[in-house]
Amino acid sequence: MQPVHYPARDGTEIPGYLTLPRDSPKTHLPLIVMPHGGPISRDTWRYFFLREFLVSRGYAVLQMNFRGSSGYGDDWFFAAHQDWGGLTYDDVVDGARWAIQKEIADPKRVCIVGWSFGGYLALVGAQRNPDLFQCSVSIAGLSDLDLLIDEGYHWLDHAVVKKQIGTNSTKLNRDSPRKHAKEFQVPVLMIHGNRDAQAPYEQSTVMDSALTSAGKQHRLVTLPGADHQLSNESDRVTMFREVEQFLAKYLGPTGTTLP
Repeated sequence: MQPVHYPARDGTEIPGYLTLPRDSPKTHLPLIVMPHGGPISRDTWRYFFLREFLVSRGYAVLQMNFRGSSGYGDDWFFAAHQDWGGLTYDDVVDGARWAIQKEIADPKRVCIVGWSFGGYLALVGAQRNPDLFQCSVSIAGLSDLDLLIDEGYHWLDHAVVKKQIGTNSTKLNRDSPRKHAKEFQVPVLMIHGNRDAQAPYEQSTVMDSALTSAGKQHRLVTLPGADHQLSNESDRVTMFREVEQFLAKYLGPTGTTLP
């Protein structure tokens, strides 16, 4: 794991972390682009089991603290305020393109994988950039921002959430992948616990229905009784197996598999 910086399209330097598999070539690797959750969060130099699993399977992993992340001051945070599918997403795409330009990544073997808000960005990636991402994995992800606001009325921080997401109906519609299912061109894997109290399970079921109606290649794996963090070991193992099989199918095998 190493700290990196890459230029966004407007010249801003975006900080992040690049983790490479041990004892493997350092160029032209299959790459997992993994935006963090939140978005009011950030990646740090710490153990994260999903990253470690992916790297152990032979994939390079790029994480980025896109604008909207916490920990970099108010200007950084508010630069992407109420802009979930805009500047924040652009910073993720620019990271993927940087890794390809630097020959870290094989341009034909790039997948976007995310959890929670990161899962939302993974769906946006499948919708908007089939030229860049060969597949998409959304774990406990979000798909419809209008629906998320409606679902949040019983939350104690509903007013804060609504202010953070925004209320511009045109933008909410533009930035909701569920409403653009016909535009999806890459295979999608969704994994969600049906007892998720943070990212409602309904966010994945409505995306599943939309992709089914549009005739798009996808799979929804429901984890009965699982929470947002997939706290039970059995749920995490199921998630690992599903992700491993999906990536091997669409990015190609790396020679290392889960026993």
